[in-house]
Amino acid sequence: MHTAVTDWRPARTVPRLTVNALHIFCALASEHGQALPRYTRYLSADELQRAGRLRRPEHGKRFIISRGLLRALLGSYLDCRPEAVHITLSPQGKPCLSAPFSSAQLHFNLSHSRDAILFAMRLKEPVGVDVEYMRDSLDFVSLARRFFSAQEHRDITSLAGLEQKKAFYAHWTRKEAYLKATGKGLSGLQETAAPEPGIPSNWSIIDLGIPAPCYAGAVAFAGEAMQIEALLLTADGFGI
Repeated sequence: MHTAVTDWRPARTVPRLTVNALHIFCALASEHGQALPRYTRYLSADELQRAGRLRRPEHGKRFIISRGLLRALLGSYLDCRPEAVHITLSPQGKPCLSAPFSSAQLHFNLSHSRDAILFAMRLKEPVGVDVEYMRDSLDFVSLARRFFSAQEHRDITSLAGLEQKKAFYAHWTRKEAYLKATGKGLSGLQETAAPEPGIPSNWSIIDLGIPAPCYAGAVAFAGEAMQIEALLLTADGFGI
């Protein structure tokens, strides 16, 4: 069963993360432009090179803001400077903490699409998050036939207009969040539905109502989350 998060409260501090808790953060990159120099200082040389390789300057700025905010959050959880956080990639390409921080068993994930950025934090259990800008210029029926289950394809085909678009992106973000949590990525999209066949029973999917128009989002996590915090990272927040 899907539940949904639609209410976000401003983050005035990073709350303490406990086992069986889930912390979700949302930010709009356009609100954090003035902090770009500070976020740039947080990034590693590899991250700065990645930002520099992006073709359009605004894409590089959004990358720096998303990674800078991620490092600021991780630094708060780990009680260290953001630039001191060691981030590596798993064999499947999923960002994770490396030594000496891996012993903290802090799992995290991030996603950004145009202006919207999402982060998810969890102790001991994997977590994945996805946000997508809902474009109009896609053939939703053809994409559903390629990537979705037969039943999902029928569901998409039975709808039209805005409802079809919203249904498509709801399915897509749920799948992508789960696949990012497991580290499979888009290569496993066809074999997965959420929470239809392919999602183990001990996983949960939550839809996320993004506080900006034309976005869809979802978070996937293993186990149960007895406490869920949905926090908005505003420019006048707690100094990150």
